[in-house]
Amino acid sequence: MNKQMKQGGVFLLSYLLVVLFLRFEAQADQNCGDVRIGWIDWPPYQYKSSDHSDHFPEGIDIDISQDVFTELGCNIVFVHKPWKRLFVELEAGQIHVLPGISYTEERAEKFLYSSAYRTEELSLFVRKADIPTFNFDSFEELFQTDFRLGIPRSSYLGPELTEIREAQQYENQIFERTGGESLEMIIMGRVDGFLIDHETGIARMQASEKYRNAIGYYNRIRYSIGDIHFLLNMDKFKGDLLSRLNAIVEARVP
Repeated sequence: MNKQMKQGGVFLLSYLLVVLFLRFEAQADQNCGDVRIGWIDWPPYQYKSSDHSDHFPEGIDIDISQDVFTELGCNIVFVHKPWKRLFVELEAGQIHVLPGISYTEERAEKFLYSSAYRTEELSLFVRKADIPTFNFDSFEELFQTDFRLGIPRSSYLGPELTEIREAQQYENQIFERTGGESLEMIIMGRVDGFLIDHETGIARMQASEKYRNAIGYYNRIRYSIGDIHFLLNMDKFKGDLLSRLNAIVEARVP
């Protein structure tokens, strides 16, 4: 009898430990805790606040991040790093979220994506004085001229522009530079125009009288590169936490 009671007690204790472990695992999946959000200087989406603090940035993506991850119950820490470094640290789990990211299959092999929370559109920014001389409505027509096109380096540009960028026949007409160089290259005449996120181009023009006076955008070419997501560390956002995040994001989208 005593032996049976001992065996029963051991079984019950084991059962309770398993139940407690599974409950702890479920709670861990639901608990957001600290979430480190990486950002770069990219007005009007992400930029330093008036007090120039790396830990309290401002912008469209920043505001949405604050609202979404606060509602998720996270303790938010913003981290400012160079673009390429952010991806290295996201994969390593040193940061957990990158806002403002387009979907690519290559990234999806290493990271998770949230539901989309906005879209992005590129405009062709050019010298104002040149606008009356242009007469094209597509990239195909543009490249039939001697137009020199600047595009942002290391950025996703959608399927059509990615194919154009990789085509050897256009290599003498395409110039890849960092986004921060774009308007200056137009002013200096090193390119005839530069494809820039529409809101970013407007923000950069508004920040400088020189750019406001000299640069505009050619409104016969507007190019959508599609949905924009939060890019997420796989280990941090798993199970119920990802589902809850997506539910919050989807509830915000009109």
